Amino acid sequence: MENRWIPDREVAGILARYHAVALAHSECSQSGVAAVALGAGLPLVASRTGGLAEQVTDGITGVLAAGADEASLAAAIRRLATDRRLYATIRGHIRRTAPERSMHRFAEHLVALAAGTAAQPHAQAERPRMWV
Repeated sequence: MENRWIPDREVAGILARYHAVALAHSECSQSGVAAVALGAGLPLVASRTGGLAEQVTDGITGVLAAGADEASLAAAIRRLATDRRLYATIRGHIRRTAPERSMHRFAEHLVALAAGTAAQPHAQAERPRMWV
């Protein structure tokens, strides 16, 4: 656990020590930590709080806890930590779809939105509901 402000120059080295990132928020709109963790290829475990349920797709980019309480988050962490197939599936999906979450892709999407030519999003099963 890192309970401090982490300078940008330290982020990659710290995330490289972990297998996943838990977002134990009881209240939030969204999480920059989630975006950075996905950028580092790490699965997420999160409560269904605020925008986290939009950033984390259960079984695709991570595991969503059933509730926002400690027991629910612990169960979600245990699920990811003990189900090797689930972990490998999520990790593989995050790596395969990394270009969709890149700044280049984000900029292309913004330009397309401004021009009125943005494509409709893919079905949920094909791509996580997140833009970085």
